Amino acid sequence: MKGLDIMKKRKAVVFLICTALASSTLFSGCGKSNKSVSSGKDYGDYPISTNVTLEFWSALDPNVSANYTNLGDTEFAKKLEELTGVKVKYTHPAAGQEYENFSILIASGDYPDMVQYDWKNAVGGPEGMINNEVIVPLNDLMDKNAPNLKKYLGENPDIDRRIKTDNGNYYVFPFIRSDKSLLISQGPIFRKDWLDDLGLSAPQTIEEWENVLTAFRDKKGAQAPLSVSPSTSKFLYFIFNTTPDFYVQDGKVKLGCAEPEFKEALIRLNKWFADGLIDKNYISTDSSMNTYNILNGVSGATFGGGGADLGKWLNSMKDKDAKFDLVGVKFPKAANGSENSFAPFNDFYASHGSVAITTNCKDADLAAKWLDFGYSEAGHMLNNFGIEGTSYTMKDNYPTYTETVTKNSEGLSFGQALSKYTRAAFCGPFIQDKRYIEQYYSLDQQKKALEQWSVSYDETFKKKLPPTIISGDDSSDYASWYNEIVKYRNETVAAFITGVKPFSEYDEYLNTLKQLKSDKVIEIQQKAYDKYMSR
Repeated sequence: MKGLDIMKKRKAVVFLICTALASSTLFSGCGKSNKSVSSGKDYGDYPISTNVTLEFWSALDPNVSANYTNLGDTEFAKKLEELTGVKVKYTHPAAGQEYENFSILIASGDYPDMVQYDWKNAVGGPEGMINNEVIVPLNDLMDKNAPNLKKYLGENPDIDRRIKTDNGNYYVFPFIRSDKSLLISQGPIFRKDWLDDLGLSAPQTIEEWENVLTAFRDKKGAQAPLSVSPSTSKFLYFIFNTTPDFYVQDGKVKLGCAEPEFKEALIRLNKWFADGLIDKNYISTDSSMNTYNILNGVSGATFGGGGADLGKWLNSMKDKDAKFDLVGVKFPKAANGSENSFAPFNDFYASHGSVAITTNCKDADLAAKWLDFGYSEAGHMLNNFGIEGTSYTMKDNYPTYTETVTKNSEGLSFGQALSKYTRAAFCGPFIQDKRYIEQYYSLDQQKKALEQWSVSYDETFKKKLPPTIISGDDSSDYASWYNEIVKYRNETVAAFITGVKPFSEYDEYLNTLKQLKSDKVIEIQQKAYDKYMSR
């Protein structure tokens, strides 16, 4: 009878997980009754006196896995335990298997105390996960145990509504980017030495981009003037001030790949491709080939990150080619002269780095108190800067990373060295400090690139879809429909750009989008947007 009761209790969530894994053989059943989630204790200041060991599940960031197999082995985790008094056992899925492992974890019913995951986009949404007794609503727990986070949310109401469901339930201890300089880390990168040799300035308009790429082809012998990798291919559309994804205009949600301006962008991209301005192999070019193209004169422009690409490329070439130089360039202005509306800005709230407390948590009060440490002054400094005297020192009231981080004697990158002592280079339940990025971008070219990429902030956030939540009633159909739309869209627009498919078939493309329920997914997103705006 117990097993039957459990299965009834988990019926809805099992349905959701089965739907998500319908094409997989990973699902293997579920079932475990919930434990008490509250100890009833009133925990005071840190360090806390407790014999309870909490379990924390999360993906392991590559910056950490470069040196450790477990977050608990880092100097950061050891210091966190010392300061909070709470022992934590960390568990991590295998790299590349995070989604599958999470799905099995949820289906099993055997949850750890805390789980860091993209709960906003989990199957059924956060409200569904609450209703199906996977995670707990945090309102009462936060009122009692999270004064630091509550204070921050009270002072930042726009962040506050981002971490609530449409029903008003807090569901995570969030990862928050505190400044717009932390919202963008990628953008266009051009060979500055080539621009200088040709007497050209960094391009500002679409026409200037075309002229520069043509000069790279004709006068620098670039075989692929603009190189693109799969992870940055959607940036091609941003050049023409459009997007294949959702955006908001005057309160109306739109799907970019179904709008008239998207066709105009494809026509122009098709011309660039035919003229040899875009890498002919852009569909299959991976990040390593993209790097090769930039470093070996195959390409003069690309899209990349300020640290992982621009900084790395400059450092790798400084002893090989003294003239080699790069410059970060903003996306072209719109036809009306305004800044670009679709630069790749992240949101202040990063759902993927946020932590929920599960219904199996052995002591939810303790978990909430431990998580709230991340939003305290001591927790803020540890998460962003690490251990004073080791990973940073205070200079003129500014936490300055030491050479242990900036010039690591073991040859570790800045991010890898920093991740031994902090969470700043990845994510977690804390508020990221802009003084981290100010030092992470140590080269002048990186700092100037960030300035250029950030120019579009105001225009982008006028149209950027906020972190809406698709309700449980809609989430299953929505996920299925939208996945099919994205798959078809990506295949078809690539065919238009490369000339495999003629534009005489564009109406057929639009009709197929409608057959795949594009109008319905827009309607669902509109409903989610309206609910978000009314929170």
